[in-house]
Amino acid sequence: MGEQRRAWPAWLEPALLAGVCALAVFLRFYRLADLPPGFHHDEAFEAVEALKVLAGGYAPVFFRGNFGVEPLLIYLTALAFKLFGVSQVVMRGVMAICGSLSVPALYWLGRELSAAEPRLPRRLGLMASAILAGLYWHVNFSRTGIEPALVPLCAILMAACLWRGLRRRSALWFALSGVCVGMGPYTYPAGRLFPFLLIAFIAYSWLFQRDLWRGQGRRLLILAGAALLVFLPLGVTWAREPDLLTLRSRQVAVMGEGAGSESAGAAILRNLRDTALGFSFAGDDDPRSNLPGRPLLDPYLSILFYCGLVVALWRWRRPAVGFLLLWLAGMLTPTILSEYAPHFRRAIGAAPAVALLMAWGAAALAGLGRRLRGAAPLLALILILGWAGSVALTARDYFVRWAAEPALFYAYDVGLADVAGRIAAAPADARIYLSPRAVEHPTLAFFLWGTPAPRRFDGREGIVLPPEGASADYWIIAYEDWRGPALIERHLPDAQIAEQIVDAQGRLYAVRYRQPAGGRVAVEPAQPSPAQFGPALTLLGWGAVNPTPRAGEVLYVDVSVQSRQPTPTDYTLFIHLLGEYNPATSGPVWAGADRQPCGGACPTSSWEAGERIVEQAQIRLPDDMPAGDYQIELGWYDLRDMGRLTLEDGADHLILGSVKVVGANQTE
Repeated sequence: MGEQRRAWPAWLEPALLAGVCALAVFLRFYRLADLPPGFHHDEAFEAVEALKVLAGGYAPVFFRGNFGVEPLLIYLTALAFKLFGVSQVVMRGVMAICGSLSVPALYWLGRELSAAEPRLPRRLGLMASAILAGLYWHVNFSRTGIEPALVPLCAILMAACLWRGLRRRSALWFALSGVCVGMGPYTYPAGRLFPFLLIAFIAYSWLFQRDLWRGQGRRLLILAGAALLVFLPLGVTWAREPDLLTLRSRQVAVMGEGAGSESAGAAILRNLRDTALGFSFAGDDDPRSNLPGRPLLDPYLSILFYCGLVVALWRWRRPAVGFLLLWLAGMLTPTILSEYAPHFRRAIGAAPAVALLMAWGAAALAGLGRRLRGAAPLLALILILGWAGSVALTARDYFVRWAAEPALFYAYDVGLADVAGRIAAAPADARIYLSPRAVEHPTLAFFLWGTPAPRRFDGREGIVLPPEGASADYWIIAYEDWRGPALIERHLPDAQIAEQIVDAQGRLYAVRYRQPAGGRVAVEPAQPSPAQFGPALTLLGWGAVNPTPRAGEVLYVDVSVQSRQPTPTDYTLFIHLLGEYNPATSGPVWAGADRQPCGGACPTSSWEAGERIVEQAQIRLPDDMPAGDYQIELGWYDLRDMGRLTLEDGADHLILGSVKVVGANQTE
């Protein structure tokens, strides 16, 4: 379906392209400071890695954390932080720039393709760039500080350089295309498919139009050499540590570690179906990837896509057309072969091909209008209004409907980012305790970078109390720590609620308690048992929460300890139940719990002099444990050499008292 080529004023197409680019920039930068909200784990991880790069002495080719992360976005973010300062909007701005640049780049590619293939619409690039500018799929990922949207830009540049090189028989453009091929694996796992896409296209076009490649052998070698040269540092890294190559894919592939009981073949067929339906019927449910359930394409764009796809399949033997079809199929492969299809983030590399096919579909419909006498102006108006309506739907669905989604609060770690921001704004000398999240969580680590870290504990396992007379703030993420507030009320009776954070549905997410200077600290163990372990740790006492547990149940034992002085060693607390000889342990031990305080959340090396720790050990009793009285043994050891702390009398453990265990079928 060719297009009648009418002359336009020389200024019109550049003016229209400028308008399209302005639209792309607007949709990708408007309200970028507050949409998306918060700063979710994956964004924050890469931002923290960028900060480490800026700090110096850290420049990996491949980032090993978070199941392996490609480096390009991290280094671009480090540069942006250096130039514009450190903030989440700066990082997201990097992706917004890349997403905006994809639009004029696609215009260039469309012009190269239409110049190489006369059957393609002359203004394919202009129409495709206009569609990509307002495509919800691409807008969404252009505003988030993760790397998938790098794939479309890199793929477009690879293809545009290749087609210009083919047309002009230019070694330079082949070399630039090779650079983009080599850069693909530095962007996102889908970028690793670039070489395979190129090889498939060469084989495909060789079957139907060999003239395209005659005399191009030397230039193809230049392309391959440039690609290998760029890829070499990453390739060497993967060769030395081959597990890094498949670290992430093993977690999500339908035939890998992420696979369930379903056979790989059945899972792939199901994913093919779900991916196909995802275009127009049932989209990705992940709020970080989509307005949950929204198809990739609205009804107008769906019509254009299917028209373009039918026309392309009709012309499938033409190299430029085959290139688009291979691009579409190849870049949908990651979502077809992995869990949670349709997964829009993994398939984002197909967005330019989809836009080009939709542009061809629009041109085909316009061509049909010219064949129907008098219908061309009306059909052209309908196409223009349809595109404007599609852009309006994108703006509404993103800035109104998606922005109001309650799920964004947790999907983007809004509450955690808010907690981190408030802690970072506190005075540098403030004593702050945080439960239960570790400060190493990327969202916390990003906002707290360069500020004193709060003291962590896990209120579900115990609590750290400040030295006598000291003021303190306690941030409890109540959404995760359901026990912390009760411990605050029990042990810090003068503490008051200073502020609260609620989620999008009004439920309590986090609360800050303020312990005033001179406020009471209540540590009255049920059974005082003062004892000194080594120079640093003083046992204050203990108490069994359920002193007559039944076999098979959990015995809860509260232990109160005070730090007399800092210690560099992380000691492990052990609490054992001793009775008659136990064949299972070849000794008197029948049950026990060995762990670092607060479930590992507050190791002894982090304790400050004067702090008191109330630890609740949870001891699972065996189902066949005989009824009777059992002694409770307590002590501390260094896990590195199993050396125990000793008491003043030289003993390496203390018998606290006893509990009575009731048989599983016995009446108390």
